[in-house]
Amino acid sequence: MILNQEEDPSRLEDPKALHAVWQNVSFRFDAATDQHTAVSRELDSLLNDGPVEFTPDQLWTLLRAVKVQGQMLDLYTRDIAFA
Repeated sequence: MILNQEEDPSRLEDPKALHAVWQNVSFRFDAATDQHTAVSRELDSLLNDGPVEFTPDQLWTLLRAVKVQGQMLDLYTRDIAFA
């Protein structure tokens, strides 16, 4: 993940630069993990609601789940989504 966030990998030879990139990746990973956990709980709750018509709140839960999953995938690519 660190290499995916750095355009010039040789810059990571500098301990200060490596630390800065590591902190950024670590922060983003922690935030995405927290969001993923919260959305997973929401999805579990949604599944326990039974086969009913989707309410607007349920649709928003599904959309958030897709967005959070996209953020997790972004950590493993060079594409960064801050939204």
